[in-house]
Amino acid sequence: MRCLTLYQPWASLIALGDKKIETRSWQTSYRGPLAIHAAKKLVIPEDPVFDIFLHKRGLSFRHLPLGAVVAICRLSEIRRITYDDIPDYPESEFGDYTPDRYAWILTDISPLPWPAPARGHRGIWNWNGEQ
Repeated sequence: MRCLTLYQPWASLIALGDKKIETRSWQTSYRGPLAIHAAKKLVIPEDPVFDIFLHKRGLSFRHLPLGAVVAICRLSEIRRITYDDIPDYPESEFGDYTPDRYAWILTDISPLPWPAPARGHRGIWNWNGEQ
């Protein structure tokens, strides 16, 4: 299965269904099933919206899984971002919507019942379901 590595808390926001668009500076021709991997690095954003969303789920930054696949979804579409395409709050806070970047539309998001330890990679990589 194809897989994409993201820093936390963005990977968990996808797994929780709060983030449905991933923004990237690049696009891919791939469409289909996509595993979401949480990198080993935790980034604590300054924006309090992240704390709010984690707190409402009973989570904190220190409880987020690292170095593991946390969800499966479908990469359904990729669109070039324009000023007219910026989504509503809170989705707009969860990505970099600078025009000419790309919005990766994620659908059919399902969190894994437990994080599956895996080594991450840059770009889209193949995950075979093993550690």
